[in-house]
Amino acid sequence: MPFPAPPGIKIGKLNAKTPTQFTTDSLRTQLEAVGLNCKQLTEPFLQASIDTVRDQIYAGGTQTFGIMAPSTSASTADATASLKVSLPNDTIHLKNSATGNWEPDSYGDGFGTDLSVIAYETHFDWLYANRATNGFTGTKAAQLHEVQNLENAIAIQNLFVQVCTQASSTVVTGLDKSSMEAVLHNIIQPLDDPQLDNYDQSDSRVIYLLKDYDPSTQIAQGIGVLYVRWTLKISDYKRKTKDGGDLHHTDLTVDAGSVQYDNPEILCRDFYAVANQFQLKVTASDPCFLYKP
Repeated sequence: MPFPAPPGIKIGKLNAKTPTQFTTDSLRTQLEAVGLNCKQLTEPFLQASIDTVRDQIYAGGTQTFGIMAPSTSASTADATASLKVSLPNDTIHLKNSATGNWEPDSYGDGFGTDLSVIAYETHFDWLYANRATNGFTGTKAAQLHEVQNLENAIAIQNLFVQVCTQASSTVVTGLDKSSMEAVLHNIIQPLDDPQLDNYDQSDSRVIYLLKDYDPSTQIAQGIGVLYVRWTLKISDYKRKTKDGGDLHHTDLTVDAGSVQYDNPEILCRDFYAVANQFQLKVTASDPCFLYKP
């Protein structure tokens, strides 16, 4: 009689990493992108801002093995894309945005491709809308939409906090705090056209989730994927008076959702539901090919 397989999901070799740190330098770069000048960005001010954000991040127990940002085929960043998935009417391009708690040898391991397909906006929404019949266990946070008059620095702090809050609220045990800080280190990017008067940026992250990974067996007790998307608009964002303290009309929207798995058959059931619905081609190199219905 054969021994039963150990519980969990065999995902291949992961290397332990130190998550990218949320530092005063990374915050300075992001605040400069929304019009704050060097005179305002003193070390005490930057550190106090980071401490304010850290105090509001929930410290959870779910770790990460990938923090990915979108990349388009027209972008020079596409040359460093770590993951590319061809869809019938689109292509998913993702690049490494930050380092999480672990990192696979390649993104062919760890079901990263399949998790990214599930997290793709159209796919996740379809799975979620049909969860009563397909058994999908993913969760969504209620969309956050805030409109306020804020200083630029406070608007960025608010974005950081709400991205963390929305993302962690969809993960049962919350997200590891160091990973959440890693997500924050570069979420504000300069506008493509610096001559524009209004700051208007949409961006997103796809985060691979990990529970109780054992390097000796290469088995995790759970894996999953979290997406978080946001749009930040700041009117007349470069306007400032000599003394600072200018208030700007600020419009922030944040969406987040996640799904976690402790059984590869369930993960691949969702993946194949998407593949069949959206006519995706699944090759023999795909981790879920072994679980084809």
